Amino acid sequence: MELIEKIYKEWRWLTYYELNELHLELMLNAKFNNILNEKNIDFNKYTTDIIERFKQKDFEVSKEQIALYEKNIKIKINELYAKDPNCKLNFAGCFLRPIFIENCFIIVKHYKRADLIEKIKRNLIYYHWWDEFSFEELGKCIIDLHLTKSTTKLIDRQSLFDYFQSRFNTKDEFIDCLLSNFFPKEKMIKEMNSTFRGSVIFDYGWLFRNELTKSIRVFENECRFEFNEKIIGSFYNENLLFREIVKKFGNDYKIISQGSPEWLRPQRFDIYFPDINIAVEYQGEQHEYPVDFGGQGEKIARQQFEENLKRDNLKSDKAKDNNCNILYIFPNYNMENVIIDLNKIINEKIKDIL
Repeated sequence: MELIEKIYKEWRWLTYYELNELHLELMLNAKFNNILNEKNIDFNKYTTDIIERFKQKDFEVSKEQIALYEKNIKIKINELYAKDPNCKLNFAGCFLRPIFIENCFIIVKHYKRADLIEKIKRNLIYYHWWDEFSFEELGKCIIDLHLTKSTTKLIDRQSLFDYFQSRFNTKDEFIDCLLSNFFPKEKMIKEMNSTFRGSVIFDYGWLFRNELTKSIRVFENECRFEFNEKIIGSFYNENLLFREIVKKFGNDYKIISQGSPEWLRPQRFDIYFPDINIAVEYQGEQHEYPVDFGGQGEKIARQQFEENLKRDNLKSDKAKDNNCNILYIFPNYNMENVIIDLNKIINEKIKDIL
């Protein structure tokens, strides 16, 4: 842990002083010819004092330097914004604020899992500047930078933004929804306190990009469903199943596509009724027997099938332990029978609750 803290302090020092570690190494070893012809280097920053501090591994940062860094960032953003009003949607991650930098080094073992995830979420908000955006700016940011091109081609920007405003009363509600399916993988959690990748682990845009994208995709699918467009990344039958269930039960119950109660995470249910703790799982053929997707061979197909079985069994055990009823749907299902079976499960659940 001491080593990772040293890596953090050095990264923080380099960031606040806006220095390049490679340039410092070259200057320290008097290899000036390697950088003299490089453009966009502010040699005024590389003073004798700075080079000496780098040599001595003196990476302390004063409050004055933190304030100066923040001031310079605001000046740069204002300059960019004056040239292009839409640039405010694109600088997220380019200019790191002290509020993010001072919070991005987290000692994982000091937190319970739920508290750790909430802290990571807060840092993602800082990293992407979402807390600084207005509701309108955040909406534009999500549409322009995070939704797929297929969605923005099918649904115009104004219609999407009108939907955001009609669905959420505040920007905070909007952000909570965008992050509601953010579940960082155990591998990424471990890398937060690993020295393997060096200072790159303090870049949340890199470290948690995939998990954030997945969470936003769930929201994007909800948008597509609202506008009667096909859901991304689902089999057609699963898509149709979700639509029909919402059509039948959506007025009475909240229904979530790819829902994940806290006790199930990081796994997800295809369809979930959070208020009454009922799930619907579409069991494609790959859940019943080995399927060779993409011609990878029988051995790979068998391995994937066995992994699917393990995940399915784990999900089933978690559901039983948490009193969650699961309705399993198989290919070539009859929608009328699905509605009848689901109605029966709901009625029995309501009786138990009462």
